[in-house]
Amino acid sequence: MRTAFFLFRMVVVLSLIGIAQSGHAQQVLWETYRDAGLQQYQAGRYPEAEKLLRSALQAAEQLNPGGRRVAKTLNDLGLLYEAQGKYAEAEPLYTRSLAIMQSIRGADDYETATVMSNLANFYSRFGKNDQAEALLKRALADTESQLGPNHATTATVLNNLAAVYAELNKYDDAETLYKRSLAIDEAIYGPSNPEVAVRLSNLGVMYAEQGRFEEADAVYRRALPIRQAYLGPNHPETAQIVNNIGHLQYRQGNYDLAEQMFKQALTVWERAVEPNNSDLGNCVKNLADLYRDIGKYDLAEVDYKRVLSIWEKGLGPNHPYIAALLQDMANLCFKQKQYDAVEPLLRRAITIIENSFGPDRAEMAPPLKALGDLKRPEGKSDEAHSYYQRAYSIREKLVALNPNSRKALNDLAWIQATCPDDQFRDSKKAYENANQAYKIDGGKGCAGYNTLAAAYAENRAFDLAKEWANKALEHAKSARSKRRIGERLKAYEQRQPFRDEGIELQAQNEF
Repeated sequence: MRTAFFLFRMVVVLSLIGIAQSGHAQQVLWETYRDAGLQQYQAGRYPEAEKLLRSALQAAEQLNPGGRRVAKTLNDLGLLYEAQGKYAEAEPLYTRSLAIMQSIRGADDYETATVMSNLANFYSRFGKNDQAEALLKRALADTESQLGPNHATTATVLNNLAAVYAELNKYDDAETLYKRSLAIDEAIYGPSNPEVAVRLSNLGVMYAEQGRFEEADAVYRRALPIRQAYLGPNHPETAQIVNNIGHLQYRQGNYDLAEQMFKQALTVWERAVEPNNSDLGNCVKNLADLYRDIGKYDLAEVDYKRVLSIWEKGLGPNHPYIAALLQDMANLCFKQKQYDAVEPLLRRAITIIENSFGPDRAEMAPPLKALGDLKRPEGKSDEAHSYYQRAYSIREKLVALNPNSRKALNDLAWIQATCPDDQFRDSKKAYENANQAYKIDGGKGCAGYNTLAAAYAENRAFDLAKEWANKALEHAKSARSKRRIGERLKAYEQRQPFRDEGIELQAQNEF
């Protein structure tokens, strides 16, 4: 998960279709159950869909437990469980479906590629983007060679590969593939088809992540009436676009409108999905983030706790999403001066990250740094120093492993320029790393300008710090980022360097 903010990434994948007709009664039974199950799935009636698809699977296994019908139904069930946030149940269905398709159709078959694409999309959801990219590149080659470059299945694989590129910040590649996928579907189905709405929605998500709000709003506004016409206003996929438009308003500081749209989307999700659906949790978290930012801390606390309950039941208590949420909750407790509650939340987050990814993952640094920020005012300087040291070491190792990574260089420069513990500040290295990160980024993002401003301030070049902070303001992606940069600019105007000691967790990832 890239930031503490949530955007629904609805990547629709193709369910396998078409079989040789045998005329057998059991086959007719399978077809009947499967068709009805897919209709219920498309309508957002997931419990009914699950019952019907389970019956279809039973009929298919009685025909041939290792056959294509079983593979198709397993794939359908994988999609259904993933849509409900039942990830532990979805993955083995995808892998079993893929194994069957590879054994009977071969590794290079387009139907195998379809299941491969679904599994890759699943991996991407969990940040396994290298695995996802490899699977999708192979799937794309297979579908293009067997079905052609302008086939609907090719469009789906292009769409999913674009989503992975967007997760990897390869936005130019992602945009090219999204637009190609969109053009294929428009040519096949026409400009007002639900498949077109899917492509538009995903393109809008990418634009929003880049801070291209006007472009994101335009494609969302085009997708919304398509969804409303085909699915109705009370379908989760319609609510997803309402939520995304609300998120654009939120990031631009239009909080009243954002709250209205979040609540509208949430009402639909609460009626349409199970109480422990992870995307329902995302929608609740959007409201919690909004309430936090406008100072309604009591409402934010209630919603954060609700999200935690939803995700613990739906994703399990040790899911990486929960680690990010716990840090948001710790930050809120700090703002409310509930200091005793902060440390347990941060420690639990650290444990989840370490168990999920290992001790040197980039996500470990912010909560470790936050523990240092918590201990420092308590006079526990040695303990604070040890946490800062761990966070610093992680960022040094990441630069050593990825010397051309803009993010790794920028994160290290930030702690070198702003750490409250002067033993970890290094004005020369802060400037060198921040400048290198900026050159790699090419001035496309706000974070590089912001970190260079802090590095100049640490070097007591306050006029340059003000200049680069103003550039950061021009490139900021959200009202929250602008507010934070404005606060730092005030320090530079007073000829003071910035000290990052307010446990504003993961701040550098939000610019």
